[in-house]
Amino acid sequence: MNVVTADWHLDHGNIITYCARTAFMNDSELAEFNAVPREKRGRTKIRYSQATINRMNDAIIDGVNAVAGPDDVVWNLGDAIFAGRNIERCFERLLAFRKRIHAKRMYLIFGNHDKLINPSLNYKRNAEGVILMNRHAWTPILKDRQEAFTEDQFHQIFDRGFIRHTTYFKGVRFTMDHYAGLVWEGNGRGTCMLYGHSHSNLEPWVEKYMPEAKMIDVGIDNRARMGLGYTPWMEDELLQYMADKKGTPVDHHGAE
Repeated sequence: MNVVTADWHLDHGNIITYCARTAFMNDSELAEFNAVPREKRGRTKIRYSQATINRMNDAIIDGVNAVAGPDDVVWNLGDAIFAGRNIERCFERLLAFRKRIHAKRMYLIFGNHDKLINPSLNYKRNAEGVILMNRHAWTPILKDRQEAFTEDQFHQIFDRGFIRHTTYFKGVRFTMDHYAGLVWEGNGRGTCMLYGHSHSNLEPWVEKYMPEAKMIDVGIDNRARMGLGYTPWMEDELLQYMADKKGTPVDHHGAE
């Protein structure tokens, strides 16, 4: 079985404020959070206890293990961890979390916060200040220090990594990306779009303007918004969710 998830942000204290993960706060933290106007949460930092951050981490890992056994595949659509800029610490922390997950296979769709995990997401600037992307995976950008996980480090945690990937769950085609797409290959012919990144903020717009679109934010914050907890989506849930949608082709490709 496949399970799909995104936007864990393990070890990331600020995400608790930004995404209103109130289930993990203690009473004093909750009171401080409730005093912050909603429009200011993205610019407000609350110092959370390590116990609170651990509760969040544990709930995410336990949520994966609640639905994914050893023979299942976990698809993580990006932003697995937010552990600062220290590569070794990031690797050690993520490896420790990985060892707690029962599923033998886990694939990563790289997110914007996965730069330490995938060197092809790092960048440098030339003398004119133009960003030069490094597209050679596993190759450090600077010669004097490591910029991201080595290939061996990466494969101790994930089996494969993708920028975007299309696969089939029980005959239904799914395109997976960290970022949402409103138009994607095959969207007029039943291909579904799974994404993260927006932490449920896109979903009210999709529900209003594209209610029949075969697309959904599979991140844990959207699961929580839907009252389903901080758990991954199981493939049968996704298949049922998409079966109830007619699809929203927006160009001539829907008629092909």
